[in-house]
Amino acid sequence: TVFDKVIELLIDWNCLDMTAVYIDSTHTKAYANKKKNHKETIKIEAKKYQKELDLEIALKGLQDEDLTDEEYLEEVQKIVRCNEEVDTEEVIGEKEIIVSNVDKDAGMLYKSDKEKMFGYNTSVICDNNNYILTVDTNGSNVHDSVSFYQSFENLTSHFDISKIEYFVGDAAYLTSHICKTIIDLEMIPAFPYTRKGYRKEYFKKYEFTYDEYNDIYICPNEKDLIPTGINKDGYIIYKANSCDCNNCPFKGQCTKSKYKQILRHVWEGYKEMANEYRHHLDVKEIYKQRPQHIERVFADGKTKYGLRSTYFRTKERVHRELTLLYACMNLKKFALHHYA
Repeated sequence: TVFDKVIELLIDWNCLDMTAVYIDSTHTKAYANKKKNHKETIKIEAKKYQKELDLEIALKGLQDEDLTDEEYLEEVQKIVRCNEEVDTEEVIGEKEIIVSNVDKDAGMLYKSDKEKMFGYNTSVICDNNNYILTVDTNGSNVHDSVSFYQSFENLTSHFDISKIEYFVGDAAYLTSHICKTIIDLEMIPAFPYTRKGYRKEYFKKYEFTYDEYNDIYICPNEKDLIPTGINKDGYIIYKANSCDCNNCPFKGQCTKSKYKQILRHVWEGYKEMANEYRHHLDVKEIYKQRPQHIERVFADGKTKYGLRSTYFRTKERVHRELTLLYACMNLKKFALHHYA
């Protein structure tokens, strides 16, 4: 494609600075009347990392069994072999969505309680010099944490990722598996901290101390929450003793249930590592530069190149239009840097 040829040109001229790469997504208004729509029931697909998660859950359950080293190794080999042979169920359920009558690939985007539109969500990764490295297009109803995987796959398959030291994104990408994916490839995640989902006047999860050695949580009243099982989504369930909770002076600030319960993902440690990196001075400086890079790319695209809306329909045509647009932005930047 034209976009790939431009990337080859940039690599040949040594234009890319991939010390840090920045990911984000932006919405483009679809060429579709929001009033002309209907509802459809679609299938919910399993997570891209479901097989990896199933293996982690199985291995986690094995740690609780009383086995010798030889028996443990034998069971691990069986689990790994079984995980490789068995295909993960691709469809895990159904949900109802609003679909455009004229462009079925566009997703309904709710900008506010009163404003909504059909649109496309374009996920982009750029480098330190604001050159666009990857472009991926989905409907606006696809979350950034889902579109991340295709963008990241394109990045790792087309570029030398050993040059990347920092991977920068906003709070939408702060998930346990995304943090694991980045850290396992020896990149430093530069993400903001988020406290979504907490109720006011109640203890936050971070106010409970996690004892990694004993694998327990300790509450503000110094009582233990012990692991009692693991659910299919990979969350270990830690429960307090109901007697401890009934006699606790802080129960009104903790839970309305008979006992306190905390969920911890099997890959929660990677998320905690990302939050620790956030305090490093180099990571702070890199994250501060995010508006100058990826957000600047989107601002230029919307104010100068018509990124706000499209007159094409279907995901394939919109993707071709947007990819060509970003290729032209790369070419213009290249020309200004080398021939101006």
